[in-house]
Amino acid sequence: MAASDLTPENLSGPQKAAVFFLAMGEEFTSSFFRDLDEESIKKIGRYMSEINYVSSEVLDEVLDEVLKSARNDVNLMVSGKKFLEDIVSRTLDKETADEVFKVIGAKEHRAPFSELAYIPADTLVNIVKNEHPQTIALILS
Repeated sequence: MAASDLTPENLSGPQKAAVFFLAMGEEFTSSFFRDLDEESIKKIGRYMSEINYVSSEVLDEVLDEVLKSARNDVNLMVSGKKFLEDIVSRTLDKETADEVFKVIGAKEHRAPFSELAYIPADTLVNIVKNEHPQTIALILS
């Protein structure tokens, strides 16, 4: 992809993602790609492989768009447990990581679906609106 083709106005979503991941570096991108489906990785990867240069203007626009998008989604929906497991597994040796997980696991005795208590009602409605009534009843109980 020629540098002249990379303007904020003509970038598709996957092209913006490619620019973003190239800017974020290998470690971040590899950890993110673990949670993407194969088709998305292929699409974004194709664009990544075609990029040789990104102007500061394009990079600023893409990063601004990502930041604005993150700000618009006020509720941070992450799996803190999975995030912690990934980070601890990467930074500590197996024995130490297992000990950390053991201590954390001993303190973790929450009821199923307890995380739903922190989700705003309108968001929860959108999540379960197409579910079977029995599933909704189970979640709300």
